[in-house]
Amino acid sequence: MTIVRLFCFFFMLSSIRAQAPVLQVSKWLQAPAGFDLSGLRGKVVVLEFWATWCAPCVSAIPHLNELSKEFRGQDVVFLAVTDDDEDRLTGFLAKRTIDAAIGIDTEHLNWKAFGVPSIPHTVVIGRDGNVIGATFPENVTPSVLKEVLAGGRPLLPSKESAASDLEWDDHLIDWQDGVSPSVYAIIKPMKTAT
Repeated sequence: MTIVRLFCFFFMLSSIRAQAPVLQVSKWLQAPAGFDLSGLRGKVVVLEFWATWCAPCVSAIPHLNELSKEFRGQDVVFLAVTDDDEDRLTGFLAKRTIDAAIGIDTEHLNWKAFGVPSIPHTVVIGRDGNVIGATFPENVTPSVLKEVLAGGRPLLPSKESAASDLEWDDHLIDWQDGVSPSVYAIIKPMKTAT
């Protein structure tokens, strides 16, 4: 397993900074020749945790691709870490383009190390190697990246889990006929690190 260090600090909501964990992947796909994470110092890094089986993750790909296209040639690097194996990724990437270097982490080492509660999960890291914040992909906008490139620390909305909002279904689901059911079930395959 290739173990590489991503030098940055993890910024927590309590404003306590601690050294980030080691970013560990077994293999990089779509990485440019000579790609080495130690060369990311001085660049803004958008680190996306995702998987092919995660519908919201797949839905976020066009947004991240647009950001990558808009910031091409600037000091912004897009990395996407997944728990999928290489065979599954190869088939997926043959049908859908992702404009990022893709790291494979089938053991969820990075999920645990970075405290990823669920995916999609986007971590923005500034030029100085400090984590700006962790959020949903749609909260990373061109204006956010421009501010980070300029040395700023924009406030990114943190992810709120369903556990902290037990009534999420009452205000997040728009029932098509306007009538909320008295009983329903949501069934979906799921892999999490927590």
